[in-house]
Amino acid sequence: MKIDTNRTNLDSLGTVKPDATDAAAPSSATRTGQAGRTDEVQLSPGVQLAGAAVKAAAGAPDVRPAEVERARALLESGKLGADPYSLADVLIDLAVGEK
Repeated sequence: MKIDTNRTNLDSLGTVKPDATDAAAPSSATRTGQAGRTDEVQLSPGVQLAGAAVKAAAGAPDVRPAEVERARALLESGKLGADPYSLADVLIDLAVGEK
């Protein structure tokens, strides 16, 4: 039995490290190994959606200046933060799922 330790795409735990070309791969991939065997990976629609959400979130700005200005204007006008009891009610309703 021969043990091949010169496989550059495996880490010390024996898991496959992604190649640079794998980042642009579609939702399923097929590779042919040394002995002509074929490995195939298929991602579920949920995983594909999660990946798309992560990419969209990574591309979004951390601060939305327009929303900051809108909140600042509401705060200065007294419309935001004027009734802490109303805010507490809304937060509780959101926490228990009523809204």
